[in-house]
Amino acid sequence: MASGPGSRFIQSIGMPGTSGVAGPLDAARFVADRVADGSDLIKIIIEDPVIPGAKPLSTETVAALAAEAHSAGLIAIAHIVSLRTLRSALDGGVDIVTHTPLNGDIDATTRGLIAAARTAVIPTLGMMDGTASAIGGSLRMKILGALVPAARLKYRYGESAVRVFRDAGAPVLAGTDASDNPHVPHRVPFGDSVHDELARLVAAGLPPVDALRGATSTAADVFGLTDRGRIAPGLRADLVLVDGDPTRDITQSRAVRGVWIGGERVFES
Repeated sequence: MASGPGSRFIQSIGMPGTSGVAGPLDAARFVADRVADGSDLIKIIIEDPVIPGAKPLSTETVAALAAEAHSAGLIAIAHIVSLRTLRSALDGGVDIVTHTPLNGDIDATTRGLIAAARTAVIPTLGMMDGTASAIGGSLRMKILGALVPAARLKYRYGESAVRVFRDAGAPVLAGTDASDNPHVPHRVPFGDSVHDELARLVAAGLPPVDALRGATSTAADVFGLTDRGRIAPGLRADLVLVDGDPTRDITQSRAVRGVWIGGERVFES
C-alpha cells in the first residue's frame, strides 16, 4: 500500500516503513518489495494536500507506481478522496479507483478521461456517507470548509460520481470497505453492509442487475478472477439463493435462503 513519506495512516495501521514512497524514483523499489511479499495488487493512497496533515503523492509518483505495477503484472488501485486525487489517479494510469470524491461534481475534462480509460470504480457509498458525516461534520473541517471550498464534503457528490462512471461506460463495482480498524473515519460492519451498498448503488442510478453484476461477474472480470463470478460449468460454485427477484427489487437480496462456497453449503435459513 503506497502512500507519502511518513504517512500517519501507514503508522496507524501498523504497516512497515517500507510501505512509504519517497517519489517516482522509489516506485520500482516499492513494487519489488510488494511482489516479494506476495501481493496480488498494488494499492496507492493518494491524499489531498488541502486536508491538514495529509502526505500527498505527486501525479508523477502515482504514474511511476502504476507503471511498475503493470510491469509486474499487477493491478494498480488508487484510494482517492477528492476531485484533485481522482484526477491524479486518472492521469497516473491506475486501473481502479476506490471511494469517490465528496467535495464536488466531476468536471467535463475528468469525465472524458474516465470514458477514455474505462477506469473502474469501487464507490463504497456506505463508507462515503459515514465519512462525510464524521469528517465533514467535524468542527475543524467546518472551519476549513468555510475558507476552502475544496474541503467541503457532501455525500451527494459520491452518488453523482457513480452516475458519471456509469454514463462513461466504466465498471462500477460493489465494495463496502468493511473494517473494525479503530483509525478509520467510519466503521462499516462486515456482512450485511453489502446489501446496503447494493441499495445505495441503485439509488445512485445503477439498474439493480448492474449493481448485482458489480458484486459478481463485473467484479470478477475487473480483477481477472476467471474461475468465479458467474453460474456456469467449470466455475466455482459460489452461490446465494434468495427469495424474490433482486434484479427487479434490490432489497430482496436480503432475503437469503442459502449460501454455498465452492459448492459446499455454508448457510441455510
